[in-house]
Amino acid sequence: MIHGLTLKEYIEEEKTKFSEMTKAEKISYFKEYYLKLCIAAVVILGIAIWMLIDFTSGIGKVVVSGGVVNLEISDEGIQYLSDGYITYLGDGAKGKKVNLAPEIFISSEDATTYTAFQAELAINNYNYLITDSEGKRFVSEKECAEEVTDITDTDFAKKYIKAGDTVYFILTGSEEEFDSGRKVLEYILNN
Repeated sequence: MIHGLTLKEYIEEEKTKFSEMTKAEKISYFKEYYLKLCIAAVVILGIAIWMLIDFTSGIGKVVVSGGVVNLEISDEGIQYLSDGYITYLGDGAKGKKVNLAPEIFISSEDATTYTAFQAELAINNYNYLITDSEGKRFVSEKECAEEVTDITDTDFAKKYIKAGDTVYFILTGSEEEFDSGRKVLEYILNN
């Protein structure tokens, strides 16, 4: 009930009011009583559509999750490790995706970067990391590194990584997911 009226009665009352108003009065009345409701409805509808699109685009299973630590990777390198890797996996990977964090920077001078990165490692957020010597040292100290491979002289590192340091590929995460990281290393070494 709206102001003691049923919805049907309220609508009829509003129609009657509108029929007796001039165009300027109708616009003023709409702005005063309904504009905020319409704006709120549009915003809520927009958020709902955005969430639906975000949810449906994230449906694909993640085949591997990686990170690039303390190194600068080109856009082509990001493409190589994401879409290129899905293509490398073949038809069985259609509809699947790669999670890649291309800009992880940690520094011994900034404890917060270490803490945040340590938390990500603790929850097995990555199957692999591509990192410099400092990242390798940090991951090794936290006993999160399973296998470490020097990939400095690979075509991948030469083409896509801007580094003045050694480039390492490190398997991380849980043991049952090491094969995901190993497949990426195989991809890097063979392509």
